[in-house]
Amino acid sequence: MTEETPGATGPHGLTRRTIVKGAAWSVPAVAVAIAAPTASASDTSTCPSLPVPGAWVTSTSGTGNSAFAGWNNTTRTEDGFTFIRDSDSSSTPYVYTISTFVDLEAGRSYLFRLDYVAGRGCTSATGPGATSVNTDLRFAVGTEAFGLRSTQSTGAYAVVTHLPPCATGFSTETETLQGILEPTQTGPVPVAIQFVAYPTLEGNNDDYYVIPSIVCL
Repeated sequence: MTEETPGATGPHGLTRRTIVKGAAWSVPAVAVAIAAPTASASDTSTCPSLPVPGAWVTSTSGTGNSAFAGWNNTTRTEDGFTFIRDSDSSSTPYVYTISTFVDLEAGRSYLFRLDYVAGRGCTSATGPGATSVNTDLRFAVGTEAFGLRSTQSTGAYAVVTHLPPCATGFSTETETLQGILEPTQTGPVPVAIQFVAYPTLEGNNDDYYVIPSIVCL
């Protein structure tokens, strides 16, 4: 089961770097509110948690620039992952995947949640910088896809709701993707978050800031 929950928009949610493409970009100030999971755990003593950010494994394919992509908690109490890297290819996408395993128990129910902020890759509202290119977001637990989103209609999935075009400025949209997993076997289950930056040699790709979490039901 998957669910999408739209949130509030704000001009300071995830603003694109204002320096040249390819340079390092500072961590964005996430001012929009991302609610913590509200489900209560039935047995907190045995409820697993996702590993610390540094324990997740990163893999890439394709060609991307050196803009920021990594874990940070400088603007929030939760650990989040910021992806603002761009594809540097005109023919193949740049794919950036972070993954881990979490031990689950058969017969229990687990709520997996991904709070995220999506933002345009524009560096200006007009002119050459007013162009951005689609980035897909995939959130999967085991064999279940709990979230598939695109920032533009050229993407493979449902488009992020209410994300405005570059011409209106640097507004963002906050949403939640979540799903319930009821494993039939006890043991480790893979969790993966993947960003697919569509090919581009000119416009920047759109951006994401994500916070994954798990709650025992």
